[in-house]
Amino acid sequence: MGGAVTNHAILELISLHIESALLVLFVLASGFGAAFAAVYTYFKDVTSKYISLTNLYVLFTDRYNIKQMYDSLRMLTEYYKKNPATFLQRWKEDKVSPAGVGDLRAAKRVVDRYYYDIAQLYDARYISKSFASMLCAQAGLNVFYNICVPMSDVNFPKNEKNFYKILKRIRPKYGDGEIY
Repeated sequence: MGGAVTNHAILELISLHIESALLVLFVLASGFGAAFAAVYTYFKDVTSKYISLTNLYVLFTDRYNIKQMYDSLRMLTEYYKKNPATFLQRWKEDKVSPAGVGDLRAAKRVVDRYYYDIAQLYDARYISKSFASMLCAQAGLNVFYNICVPMSDVNFPKNEKNFYKILKRIRPKYGDGEIY
C-alpha cells in the first residue's frame, strides 16, 4: 500500500476541512451576532433617549398650558401694565403691607418654577441648549424676564446661583421681547 491513499485518509482530510469551515462559520456568525447586538443596543438607546425627551416636552407643554399658568401670566402682566415705570416700586411697597399680594406672589412662583426648572435641567446637562430653547419658546418667557426676575431681585438681591443668566444664554427673549 505504499503510495495509495486510503478511504480513511480521505475522510480524515475532508473531516478536517469541514471542521475548519465550521469554525470559520462559527466565528463569522459570532462576529455578526456581536455587531448586530451592538447596533441594536445603540438604536435602542437612541430611541429611548428620544422617547424620554418627547415625554419631557409633553410634560412641560402641559405645565405651560394649564389654567394656573395662564392666570398667573395674566395677573403678572396686568400688575405690570398698570404702570410699567413704577411696578417695581409698587412691588416693594406691597411687600411691606402684603395684603392682596399673596395671589401675585403665588402667580410669580408658578412662572418662576417653570423657567427655573428648565434652567436647572440644562445646568445639570440633562437637556441640550436647543431643547431648553424649545421649552422656553413661549410668550411667558418675556413675562419671566421683564416682571418675575426684577421682582425676584427685589426679594433676593444676592442670588447664589442665578438661573436667569443661564436662561438668557439659552434664549434671550421670545419673539420681539414685548409683553402682550
